Amino acid sequence: MTTIAETKKPKAENPWLSHVKAFKNQHNGMSYKEALSKAGETYKKVEREEKTGERKPNPWMQHIEKWKLAHPDWKTTHSYKDVLKICKIDYKTSVVN
Repeated sequence: MTTIAETKKPKAENPWLSHVKAFKNQHNGMSYKEALSKAGETYKKVEREEKTGERKPNPWMQHIEKWKLAHPDWKTTHSYKDVLKICKIDYKTSVVN
C-alpha cells in the first residue's frame, strides 16, 4: 500500500529562495533579512517555460455542446441555467447506460 506522501509530486524549489539561501551561505554573518534585500542585486530572473499541448476534452462540456447543437433555438426557449439542468438529467442517464 502506498502512502499519500509517496504519490504526491515533489514541489519544484523556488529559484528566488534558493538564490537567497546560496547568497546567505556565501556571506557568513549576514542576517536573513539583509540577504533578502542584497540578493536582489545579483539575481537573474528565470523565465518559466510555457506549457504546451492541448487539454483533454471535458466530457460534460462536450455533452452540453452536443445538446446545444441539437437544439439551435435554445436561446429563445431556455436560459443557460435551464440548459444545464436539462443536460444534467441527460448526462446522468447516458453515463449510467
